Amino acid sequence: MTVLTANNPLMVTIKNVYGTEMIYPANSVAQIFADIARQKTLSRETLKLAKALGYEIQVMQPTLEIA
Repeated sequence: MTVLTANNPLMVTIKNVYGTEMIYPANSVAQIFADIARQKTLSRETLKLAKALGYEIQVMQPTLEIA
């Protein structure tokens, strides 16, 4: 089980699903916040509250590997 501390970053990925921006948890800290909210994705409001608690929000950028 992950221990929540404000030192752990909250990492998310943003995906466009049928024209709607969806924010998905990308690490266990973000997943815990989604579980608390009883959602599979995170809302901007949830991220604002997490930031107010001292958590750093990090957005994972997609990478493109060209062979």
